[in-house]
Amino acid sequence: MIVQRFRFLAVLTIAFVLVAVVQSHNGYEQQYVMIGDSLSPLRVDVARSQEQRILGLSGRQKLRDGEGMLFVYESEQELGFWMKDMEFAIDIIWINSHKRVLGVERSVSPETFPYVYRPSSPAQYVLEVSAGYAQLNNINEGVQLSF
Repeated sequence: MIVQRFRFLAVLTIAFVLVAVVQSHNGYEQQYVMIGDSLSPLRVDVARSQEQRILGLSGRQKLRDGEGMLFVYESEQELGFWMKDMEFAIDIIWINSHKRVLGVERSVSPETFPYVYRPSSPAQYVLEVSAGYAQLNNINEGVQLSF
């Protein structure tokens, strides 16, 4: 009887761990981003390491509603983004160290590869969301974000 309970608990624990790993989107830290006065946060995978930033959203089939990816850099710098190995269109949002939007590139298609998109000034963060999200949520230059 004790062995059966132990096996059941072990299987249950493994199941919870597997669910957590799948929900963590391949090891990315998850965080929420508030946009301006919006009441609904955006759930993002945070790409902090060089490997995570290089991989980005490439290889994924789509983003769910209310999800994105936040690229974090140590300081403001010239950040160029392209659509290598992307499967869907996105909006690219550049953000400065004060967490204000510097610029938005809307509905960037995978077919634009190898073109590199750049902001007008150095950025510390880049937010990628599904194409159309920026327009639907009034994300424009100067909008304050919190995360």
